[in-house]
Amino acid sequence: MNRNEAENLVYESYLSAETRQKEEGVRMLRDPTLLAHILSSFAETPCAVVTGSKGKGSLCMMLSSILSKRVRTGMLTSPHITRFNERIRVDAESIPDEDFTRIVSNLEPELRRVSENLPEGKYISPIGIQATAALTYFSEKDTGFNVLECGKGAKYDDVNQIPHRLALINRIFLEHSEELGPTIRDIAENKSHVITKDCEIAFTARQEPEAMEVIRSRAEDLGIPLWVYGEDYKAESITLSERGTEFDVICGDRIISEITLPLLGRHMAENAAMAVAAALHVYPDLSDSEIRDALGRVKWPGRMEILHREPLTILDACINRSSCDQVIETMRILGIDKPDLIIGIPDDKDFLGVAEAMAPYANDIILTRSSNRHYTFTERQKEILSRMNIACRTSSGISEALKLIEESRPVVILGTTSLISDTEQLFHR
Repeated sequence: MNRNEAENLVYESYLSAETRQKEEGVRMLRDPTLLAHILSSFAETPCAVVTGSKGKGSLCMMLSSILSKRVRTGMLTSPHITRFNERIRVDAESIPDEDFTRIVSNLEPELRRVSENLPEGKYISPIGIQATAALTYFSEKDTGFNVLECGKGAKYDDVNQIPHRLALINRIFLEHSEELGPTIRDIAENKSHVITKDCEIAFTARQEPEAMEVIRSRAEDLGIPLWVYGEDYKAESITLSERGTEFDVICGDRIISEITLPLLGRHMAENAAMAVAAALHVYPDLSDSEIRDALGRVKWPGRMEILHREPLTILDACINRSSCDQVIETMRILGIDKPDLIIGIPDDKDFLGVAEAMAPYANDIILTRSSNRHYTFTERQKEILSRMNIACRTSSGISEALKLIEESRPVVILGTTSLISDTEQLFHR
């Protein structure tokens, strides 16, 4: 088995169910209990599980970076930017090809056994297989703490089957409504299940009132202490520059001042504050200098990332209207006026919401597409925007889109993860 074959095996069960759904109309159902017997076997290593609608990956990276000051730390996130291996890391280093291939190859007999007994319509979640491979690798590397990102939700997510000491809930927006429910309250109810009876403590970001009510209720019902942003911890004195985001963190009675995070946005400072609060729960004696150094080294591509300075070019994985507020605020603080805007969001995502929110701030809008064949980008997007009186042009990919912009004007690139990958490869080639 080579690396590509190993990666294909991760998605095999899901793609098989998807094919049957299209051909026979069989409803697809994921079952997080299918691999629970394996995932629960890794309960000895303490871990944190992270959910939310936005910023899960950067929060995982920040928390992992701080914890790595004291202990070897495993991290599972998704999706990846350039290579699948990025999803599984130890102390920020991606799993090597040979280890990933070997571990997935060793898992294949058990995956085949489970697949053979699947009820109609059910499938083994790719997230479950990734988590199993990750925890196997973390065990081999003798990690002392693991930070794991949930998939779309938490209630029915494989990662949530793993016993965890800490539960972290980032901002919750309307997303994946077909699977998680049509309202913020429904989505919050699903994600609040990251708080389990095994947890020592839970942390939540700022939330809409209806989401916060659900989260508080879940924590109270289980008797789990809940730390809330703005009440128990927070970021203050937040300023942005081309260096990144500078801020202080107040955590209980403690103040960690003059933190510089090489990522842009007030929300990044808020993510960092939660990471600091969680890390201090695990290691209360972490020094200010350890925290500053750990956050100062964080790298997370495609999250309000400055790709180029002349002209200023910013890249962000913004795919819904709710996330545009963060982009607009960052533009305002940095003095980015009327940039050329490149949008690469598939037809089935909120391309319209992003275009409507950003149009008043843009000089020109260029629609583009990613190279990932699993995503659909059509001329329908331009037709819809035209009906909304939003002028735009189209391009076949990020390279062509960049050729259409004015050379001296700032550029903001927003899009799905596969577009982020294409852009990163183009700029760093």
